[in-house]
Amino acid sequence: MDEFLKYRQVDDLLKGWAVAVEGTLQVLQVVTNEKLGQSVLEGHSTLVRLALVETTGYFSHLAVLTAPMIGQEPVPATAGEIIAAYEKAAEVVKE
Repeated sequence: MDEFLKYRQVDDLLKGWAVAVEGTLQVLQVVTNEKLGQSVLEGHSTLVRLALVETTGYFSHLAVLTAPMIGQEPVPATAGEIIAAYEKAAEVVKE
């Protein structure tokens, strides 16, 4: 984890971002369409809501980056659409 705290140059940040994106994609890729409505705990957020938090650009918004917030678009209906939206947002942050 220490390597993520050593951003001295833009390239350092981009390398850390690439690792974070890959890890997030690995998690998103195991969520099936059938499981999107499943709650983590009863009465808590569903997997689709958690995935959307990850893909909305929320954290880039907090960092005052210009990535569009996916939450302003219709909610993706499938796991594949969520992954595509995340990949798009991740690329925008990188640029």
